Amino acid sequence: QPELREIRKAILECQPVTVTIRNYRKDGAMFYNELRLAPIFDANGSLTHYVGISTDVTERVETNAKIQAKNQALLDINRALALARKQAEDATQLKSQFLATMSHELRTPLNAIIGYTEIQLAGMAGDLTQEQREYQQRVLTNADHLLQLINDILDIAKIEAGRMEIINKPFEVRLWMDEVVRQTEGLAEEKHLVFETGIDERMPKVLVGDSARIKQIAINLL
Repeated sequence: QPELREIRKAILECQPVTVTIRNYRKDGAMFYNELRLAPIFDANGSLTHYVGISTDVTERVETNAKIQAKNQALLDINRALALARKQAEDATQLKSQFLATMSHELRTPLNAIIGYTEIQLAGMAGDLTQEQREYQQRVLTNADHLLQLINDILDIAKIEAGRMEIINKPFEVRLWMDEVVRQTEGLAEEKHLVFETGIDERMPKVLVGDSARIKQIAINLL
């Protein structure tokens, strides 16, 4: 044990020393022994002998070892948590970048589909038959719904990032209702469901709130 070399060095230099060494009892059980050695000199300054005090410190050593083990475990856990947090932050950043890129890539062609469909429904590209108009209206309805789904995905990303903003301003209930109906009645027709709407006469004509977010809630419920 290194402590034995410390004892030999101290004796050679006539110096005091205190060490903790590992020993074994007669029955083979290990214990730790704290040994304090002090040199004794005569009147002429010559070394005559050593005085030694031996103390069983097994409990203290084992307790310290347990504390060190727990401290090391805590350090390992903290490092693991720090790494996991870094990985989560990196993943969140990558997800945000991906969503931002994909939203642009998806909305660009979708907006073109909506724009050309509206042009046809407005008669700017020629007259449409009633059947063609119904088909184009369904294309527009589903394209609007798909665009809303893309926007919902972006909203989830904003909520997770803590950047969701609520914009409160006046909006007309009837116009808001018409937008909700346009985006959902086509889905009801496809499923052969009766789709009826109405506004309570006690409802004010104008409300103050985030009409886009309230519309999202209504469409999701429908």
